[in-house]
Amino acid sequence: MATVLAERGANVAVIDADPNKNVIDWSRLPGKPASLSVTGEVGEENIVDAIEEASSRAAFVIVDLEGAANLQSRWPTSS
Repeated sequence: MATVLAERGANVAVIDADPNKNVIDWSRLPGKPASLSVTGEVGEENIVDAIEEASSRAAFVIVDLEGAANLQSRWPTSS
């Protein structure tokens, strides 16, 4: 989604808050649009600041979070 928006002329910021850093790794590959920026090293303690900073310079802000932690905190486990 971020790439399509950037290719259509939008400034897009992606925040990689997943400890696996897959988006950071992807951003280092050739072909990333110039209007797409990726920020890493974001955790619970600074994610709000990172989102606010990114929203000051980009029309779209996309945040990649850790999937497993979200699922564990949302869904009860069966006994």
